[in-house]
Amino acid sequence: MQVKKFEAKTMKEALELVKKELGPEAVILSARDNKRGFGLAGEGSVEITAAVSELTLRKKHFTESRMPEKDKNRFQASPARQQKELIEKVVQKQIERSRPVEKTQPRPVTAQRYIDIEPTIQNQNYAHTSNHSLSQNQSQQISLQNVQQVMRQESPNQTSSDIMNLQSEIQALKSMLTQFQSMPQNIQESQFSTPELRSIYERLCDEEMNPLDAQSLVQKAQAGLPASRQRDRNMIEGWIARSIMDQSLLSDSGMDKKIHVFWGPPGVGKTTTLVKMAAQWMKNHNKKIALVTMDTLKVGATDQLRICAQILNAPFAVLRSTTDWNEILRYLDSVDHIFVDTPGPAIQLRRDADYCQAILGQKNSNHRHHLVLSATYPKQMLQDLINRADIFACDDLIVTHLDECQHFGAIYSLMLEMALPLHSFGLGTKMPDDFEVATRERVLDLIFHITKSTNREEFISNR
Repeated sequence: MQVKKFEAKTMKEALELVKKELGPEAVILSARDNKRGFGLAGEGSVEITAAVSELTLRKKHFTESRMPEKDKNRFQASPARQQKELIEKVVQKQIERSRPVEKTQPRPVTAQRYIDIEPTIQNQNYAHTSNHSLSQNQSQQISLQNVQQVMRQESPNQTSSDIMNLQSEIQALKSMLTQFQSMPQNIQESQFSTPELRSIYERLCDEEMNPLDAQSLVQKAQAGLPASRQRDRNMIEGWIARSIMDQSLLSDSGMDKKIHVFWGPPGVGKTTTLVKMAAQWMKNHNKKIALVTMDTLKVGATDQLRICAQILNAPFAVLRSTTDWNEILRYLDSVDHIFVDTPGPAIQLRRDADYCQAILGQKNSNHRHHLVLSATYPKQMLQDLINRADIFACDDLIVTHLDECQHFGAIYSLMLEMALPLHSFGLGTKMPDDFEVATRERVLDLIFHITKSTNREEFISNR
C-alpha cells in the first residue's frame, strides 16, 4: 500500500495531483485546510492524504510507459473513469500477449555437422556431409595426419600452409594450457610476500573495504618497505595509515556558497543532517540560514522541517514551483545561506529528478549540492545509486548513521569510486551535536577503530 500526502492551493489542484501521481483508483484517507503557514512565502493550502495498492499503481505506471509523451499528458488529464478503462484494456492485452503458445513444429536441426580437430581423437564419430562419412558406431584412433588428409579432400582449394598454421595454433594452445596448469591455484596467497601483509589485507576486507582498494594499499606497502620490515606489523599498519590519509578526498566547508541542496535516497537522514548543519553554522559561525523544503509527497515532511525552523528561529518556506523559488530568493536576499531539502525519490525516480531540477533551474557557481548517504545503505543498491548520482552534479558526500555501523572501510572505497570528497559525518540522533566535519584523521580512525581501542585501554588501566 502506497500512502502519500499532497499539498496544493485548492482542493481541485490537490485532487488532480492525486489522480496524476496515484491513478484513478486512489482512496482519499483525509483532507484538511491549512491556514497561512509559518515563515516567508507561507500561504493557505489544502492537504490530502491518499492511498493506493501496489498492484494498482504498477498497472498505472505500466500503462503510461507504453504511451508517447503527448498521449501521456492527455491520459493524465482525462476523467478518472476513462483512465481506469484504458488501464484495464492495456493490462489485459499484455496478459494475452504473454500467454505461452504451444509449439506445433519440432525445432529444426542443423544440416551441417561439425568436427573437433585434436592431435589425437579417440572414440569419436566423424561425419561428412557429402560422400565421405564414417559410421556412428565406429570407434577408432584418428591421427592428425588422417584428419588433414580428409580435410584436403573436402577442401581442394585449401593449401598446405593453412594446415601448418592450424597445427601451430594447436601447439600454442597446448603450451598456454600447460603454463596455466603450472600456476599456483591461490593467486591471493602468492601476491603478498609475508603472512603479516596477508593479515592486514584480510583485516581491511573485513572492514568492508573494496578488495581491490585493500590490495592496492597492501601492495604499495610491500613495494615501499624493505624486506626486513615486511614482517613488522606496526610498520605495515603505519605505512598503510599514511596511504589512506594521503588518498582521502576532503571538501571545504562550502560557506562561500549561498544555496545548499541536499540530495539522497529515502531514509538516509537528509532532513536531520540539514538541520544539524544549519544549527552548527548558526551557533558557531553566526550565519543567517533559511530552511526550504521541496518534499511535499512524504507525510509529515513539511511539518517536521517547519517545526525545526521554528526552534532555530529561521525563515521557512515550501517550494512547489519555479515561481515560488524566484519569490523565495527575492525575500531571502538578506540571509547568508538557504538550505533546500529534496524528496527522497528524486534520486531514484527520473520524473521526480526532472521535477526538482526544473524548479531549481540550472546549477550555478553559487550552488553547493550535497549527496547524503547512510553508512548502513544496502550494498546491492549502491551501484545503481552511483550510476544516477552524476545527474545531480553533487559536489561532496555526507555520510550519516555512523552510530549504527561497525565497519567503515566501505566509506573509503565509496569516496574513491564516486570521486566525491567527504564533507561531514552524521554520528547519531542528538541535535545538533552528533555532526562533525570530515577529516583525514577521522577517516583513518573509523577504519582502524583507534578511538574505540584507546577508550578500551583506558578503561582497563583504570580498573
